[in-house]
Amino acid sequence: MRILNTVFASTALLVVAGCGGGGGGGSSTPTPTPTPTPTNSAPSITTAATASVLEGATTSWTLAATDADGDTVSFSISGTDSADFTLDGATLSFAATPDYETPLDSDGDNVYALVVTASDGSASDTLALSITVTDASEGRVIDGPVSGAAVFIDLDGDSVQDDDESSGTTDADGYFKIPVATAIDGTAPKLISIGGTDTSTGSEVADLALISDMPSDATKSLAVTPLSTIVSAAETAEAKAKVLTALGITGDVEDVLTKDVWKEAQEGDADAKAIQKVNTQVATVIKTAQAVVKSGSSTAVTAVAVSKAVAKEVAAKTATETSVDLTKSDTVEAVLKETVEEVVTDTTEAAAVVDKVDAVAEAVAEANAVVAAREDPTAAAEVAEAASLQDAITSKADELVQGTITEAEFDTQTTASTVLAEVDTDGDGTVNSSDDDDDGDGVADASDAFPLDAAESVDTDSDGTGNNADTDDDGDGVADASDAFPLDSAESVDTDSDGTGNNADTDDDGDGVADASDAFPLDATESVDTDGDGIGNNTDTDDDGDGVADASDAFPLDSAESVDTDSDGTGNNADTDDDGDGVADASDALPLDATESVDTDGDGTGNNADTDDDGDGVADASDAFPLDATESVDTDGDGIGNNADTDDDGDGVADASDAFPLDSTASTTGQAGIQGYTLPSTVTVLETQE
Repeated sequence: MRILNTVFASTALLVVAGCGGGGGGGSSTPTPTPTPTPTNSAPSITTAATASVLEGATTSWTLAATDADGDTVSFSISGTDSADFTLDGATLSFAATPDYETPLDSDGDNVYALVVTASDGSASDTLALSITVTDASEGRVIDGPVSGAAVFIDLDGDSVQDDDESSGTTDADGYFKIPVATAIDGTAPKLISIGGTDTSTGSEVADLALISDMPSDATKSLAVTPLSTIVSAAETAEAKAKVLTALGITGDVEDVLTKDVWKEAQEGDADAKAIQKVNTQVATVIKTAQAVVKSGSSTAVTAVAVSKAVAKEVAAKTATETSVDLTKSDTVEAVLKETVEEVVTDTTEAAAVVDKVDAVAEAVAEANAVVAAREDPTAAAEVAEAASLQDAITSKADELVQGTITEAEFDTQTTASTVLAEVDTDGDGTVNSSDDDDDGDGVADASDAFPLDAAESVDTDSDGTGNNADTDDDGDGVADASDAFPLDSAESVDTDSDGTGNNADTDDDGDGVADASDAFPLDATESVDTDGDGIGNNTDTDDDGDGVADASDAFPLDSAESVDTDSDGTGNNADTDDDGDGVADASDALPLDATESVDTDGDGTGNNADTDDDGDGVADASDAFPLDATESVDTDGDGIGNNADTDDDGDGVADASDAFPLDSTASTTGQAGIQGYTLPSTVTVLETQE
C-alpha cells in the first residue's frame, strides 16, 4: 500500500505541473524561454589563391580574412614549401630572395605550395596558396649608372614599347629586373633603355636611348651601354666581334656586353676602364647627334632612332676599317653627317645641319681625346670633366644649328681648354686654372693624387682608385679591413702586434723563439713539435709519438725510450743493466728487478724470493742442493748428492753392497731386522754349547 500511494502522489504532481492554470483561484508563473547559445562563425580567407613574383624581388604579401563575428583573426602557414617563407603577423615573405635558376621549392619547378590557416581561436579556414617565381632578364644601364630609365624588351623590332612587351624601370643604381620574354620567330629581340638620370653627374638624360642584344645565356646579366648600342647594330657574330676590335676592345662579345663595366672599373679593372672610356666617347657622339637633329629637324625624331642611326654608322665603319678612332674629327664628322642624313627626313633641313657638322665634330673629337687621356673614366673628377665637355658641346651645337652663334664662337666656347678652364670644381668662386686646391679638400693640387675629387687625395698603390674608395690601398691583394699594414704592400700581418710585420719580424708570434727555430712561428703558445705530428708539445699528450703518454713516459721527448727502471738516466732500450743490480741484462734472469737476477728453476720467481730454487719439491731450507733439481740429500756430507753418490753414508761400503747404505755405522751381516736389510740367500748357523 505504501508503494501504490507513492506512485499516485507522483502522478498527481506531474499533472498539476503540466496544467496551464486553474482552479483554486491561484495563478502559475510561466517558465522563461532559455537564451540560445550564439553560434561562432569561422573566418573566411580573402587572399587570392595564386601569386607570382619576379626572381630577385623582395615582394611580400599581406594575408587577409573576414570574420562575421568580429573576432581577431590570426594566421599560420604549413605545407610542402612553408619552410621557405616567414610569417610576421599577416605579412608573408620569402625567407630568402627567390632565384629562378636555383629554386628552393620541393620539386624544383619554381612553384611554391603552402597552406594558409586563418583562425579566430575557435574556428578556422584554410587556403591552398601557390606562389610562382618567374624568370627575369636583369642587368644595368650605364652611361654613368642611369636611374629611372624605362627598360623594355623590343620583341617586334619597332623600337616602341608595346603592351605585351616586358618592361621595367632601373633602380637608384641603374639595375633592372624585368620578366623574360619569348622571342617572336624571325625577330632578334633587343633590350632598349630610354631616359633616366645619370647618377654619376646628376644630369637628366631624357634623349639618351641605349640598346643591347639579348644574351644567348639567359642567366647572364646585361650591360646596356653606348658600346652595346653600337654592337647591336652589327648583324652577325663576326661583325659584332669586329666592332669591338675596331674600337680597341679585347674580349669575347657576350662577356664584354655582360660586364658590369662601371662597378669593375671602379674596382680598378683595366679592361673595364678601357670599355668605359669607349662608352663615354660613344655617348658624347650620341648626345651630340641628338642635339643637332633635335635642333635641325622640324619633325620629331625619337631618341631610339638617333641612337640606332649612330650605331649603324659606327658599326658600318668597323666592318671595313681595322680601327675606328672617335678621337679623330674626320671619323666623328662622317658618323654625324650620315646620322643626320638618315633621320632628318627633310633634305633641306638635313643639308643645313650637315653644313654645321664640321665644327661640331672637331669639338666632339677633342672631348673624346680628353677622356682617352684620363686614367679612370669613373673617377668623380674625370666624370665631371667629361660631363662639362658634353654639356658645352650639346648646348652650343644647338645654338650653332639654330644660328644664334657663329662657328668661330662655337669653336671658342667648346674648346676643351676653355671649357675646363671655366670649371670651378669646388665651387669656391675661383676657377680651377687659378685655384691651387681645385677640389677644396685642403690638399694642394701639387700633392693631391686626385686634385678634382674632394673625396680623395691619396692613391698609395697608384691603381687610379683613391684610398678612401679603394678596399686595398696598398694593392697587395689583402683587403684593408684584414690588412694590419694597409699602406704597406710588403706587409699585411702582424701576429704578435708588435708593430713589425711578419715579413720583417724574426719572431712573428713574439714567444721569444726565432721563427727559424720555431715549429709554430705564428702560435705564441707553441714552438716545438718533437714528433712532427702538427700538434705542439704544449698541447700534445705524446710529444715523441711513441704511443706512450707523456705522463707515463720517462723520456717524453725521445721516441726510442719510454722506461728507465733503475732511474739512472739511461732508458732501458739503451741500458745494459736496466735494474741497476750490477748484473748485465743479458745475464739477468729478471733484468727489471734489482732484487733478483737468478731464477734457477725458471718459474718466474727469483731465487731470492723462491723457497725452492731448483723446483725439485724440496724446500731450500731442507735441500742439501737447493740449486740442483737432481739432488736434495747428502747423507755423508761429502758434497755429492745421494742420487749421484755410490756410497751415500760414506762408510766405505758401496751402496750396492751396503745393507745400510744410509747408515755409516751398520753395513755387515747380523743386522737382520734392521729396516732395509735383506738376509743373504745362504745362512750359516752356529750352535751354541751350554
